[in-house]
Amino acid sequence: MKRHGLTPDDLLNAKEFELIEQVPYSDLKSFILKEIGHKSLLIKVYSIAQIIAVLIIVGLMVYYLFGFIYNDKFETELVTIIGSIIFSFTLLIVIHN
Repeated sequence: MKRHGLTPDDLLNAKEFELIEQVPYSDLKSFILKEIGHKSLLIKVYSIAQIIAVLIIVGLMVYYLFGFIYNDKFETELVTIIGSIIFSFTLLIVIHN
């Protein structure tokens, strides 16, 4: 059986595929979360890693932001931070896609 270009009939008539449930498009996200999200260890580890990364980034931003204000080096660092944010939301997105 060819793997690319499968049609719904190929999936319904093949013995190697099992129909788990028919889901309307509006409930697709909740179905995927129910079937994959809660069972996969990789998804759990990845989610925890993302949360830790976000907390580290926010913590470092707050730490350095207050450090720059306290040390009176605010102007140069603020320009660097703004430049980094602009780069992240413009050119980096284009490069990534």
